[in-house]
Amino acid sequence: MDLFTAAKSVNILDVYKAYGPKTKMRKGRKSTAVSCIYHEDKHPSLNLYPNDNSFFCFQCHRKGSNIDLVMELLKLDNLSAARKICQDFGVQYDETRPNGTPHQDSEKKGLSNLNAALAVYFRLQLQKAPNPKYFHDRGLGDLVDSFGLGYCPRRQIFKNPEKGMTYNLCNEKGECVFAGRYIVPIKDIHGMIIGFVGRLPDAEVDENNPKYINSCNSSLFKKREVFFNAQCLLGEGDKVLIVEGVFDALSYIAAGMTDVISPLGTSLSDAHLETLRKFTKKTIVLAFDQDRPGVEATHKALCYAKNLRINVLDGDYGGCKDANELLLKLGKDRLSSMVKSLPAPEYAIEAFEKGGLLDTLEGHERLWTVMAKILGYEPRKETYPINMAYTPVAYRHYWSLFNEAVASHPINKR
Repeated sequence: MDLFTAAKSVNILDVYKAYGPKTKMRKGRKSTAVSCIYHEDKHPSLNLYPNDNSFFCFQCHRKGSNIDLVMELLKLDNLSAARKICQDFGVQYDETRPNGTPHQDSEKKGLSNLNAALAVYFRLQLQKAPNPKYFHDRGLGDLVDSFGLGYCPRRQIFKNPEKGMTYNLCNEKGECVFAGRYIVPIKDIHGMIIGFVGRLPDAEVDENNPKYINSCNSSLFKKREVFFNAQCLLGEGDKVLIVEGVFDALSYIAAGMTDVISPLGTSLSDAHLETLRKFTKKTIVLAFDQDRPGVEATHKALCYAKNLRINVLDGDYGGCKDANELLLKLGKDRLSSMVKSLPAPEYAIEAFEKGGLLDTLEGHERLWTVMAKILGYEPRKETYPINMAYTPVAYRHYWSLFNEAVASHPINKR
């Protein structure tokens, strides 16, 4: 049997007992109900079906196989989860797929080794960069070693260009795609280097040379689901701050806030949100810039981040354009003090009130729709599913705040 078929042959109930939390089980004729691992669940709502080794939650509607269950419980990728099941339960398996092709491990391993070697090289080259103190000048000097910050020189660095070209890392002359840029390595949630972000000095930025470039998408690196500093999602603490860019995240970290991540671009994709749902139960605090793209990205995330508890930073950057400028001009203490946030429903109500958007019936209806997307709405839960990240008490509280806000802005119907 191939790896995945072998893993899926193991009884899902045995898998849950081996890796899941100790919880009450309610046995039925065809399934066993246990507490859901995807949301706070006081009453068993996750049903395990041994006949086809699948599960389904009647509250949050998550479903999948025993492999998906182990991926969530142990925070593994699908290959590692399948291997874990087979090895722990003594199931023999074949490393090739049903069509005879190998799994992607060899490609991933080759790229992983190359990334690791490049990271060491970039770090050593920082001392030979045009400005060796580039990161120090941006208030990030203390992070150079811990985050492996570096520089990519403008010369041939690949002795075998074909290998680098295979992974879209160089041209036919062996010149790296990050040439002339200061480098920030990107690691996955388990600490493996999966790619890089290259930052061009401001004086060299123009329409043909963008400020930032990222590694190309690969078997390891998928921009739409990658976060910088993703490892902090598995750490302790009850909140994680999401900022707009890598240098914003580094600035917060330099100011002493370690639970900070950033997408490699302004907006959060569905894949980003799924990564958050999969790997953390922390409250998500959005701290995007206050310009138009940042505000739009915030509103989009609020409306589409199902089964996540989201707050929004309550404040601005004090006239600075971003977190790094604030760090340099106003210092670490000022930046680290920016931790106050509002729950998403309160933020939405306040934003509509400050914007004068509750003086019309259209504004009332728009705010209702935003609240329904954030919280869900019981009478119409087919259209607006209940957000399981909020307790019933919180759900009623925020809808009460909505009613109070609307009542304080009556519409003159004459």
